[in-house]
Amino acid sequence: MKNKSVYLIGIGGIGLSALARYFLSKNWSVEGSDVVKSPLVSDLETEGVVIHIGHSTNNVKSLKNTVIVYSKAVKHSNPELKQAINMGLKCKSYPQIVGELTKRYKTITSILALILIEAGLDPKS
Repeated sequence: MKNKSVYLIGIGGIGLSALARYFLSKNWSVEGSDVVKSPLVSDLETEGVVIHIGHSTNNVKSLKNTVIVYSKAVKHSNPELKQAINMGLKCKSYPQIVGELTKRYKTITSILALILIEAGLDPKS
């Protein structure tokens, strides 16, 4: 992924909030929206994520060269998603973006990692 800017629709969920933190760790500009302001959303704001409460076309109108990532809970009728598609922005679902990211890293399931740790082995090696 060449872009350095990401907008996450449904950022208050556990999956997209984790992606927000991943992209922050890579020094990307991270912005997103959710229906309500939750403690998880507040934490992301504290960490530097720009958060919009509510899904409005105005939230994405000024975005350029931004990857849009949306939660599986987001319907295709979502105004932000529709606006982003109309603008020609790259739009990916959460599973699609996770799939792209895991192609770059050696991945291991958490249960297998736990088994290795419990066996006294280091799953990172």
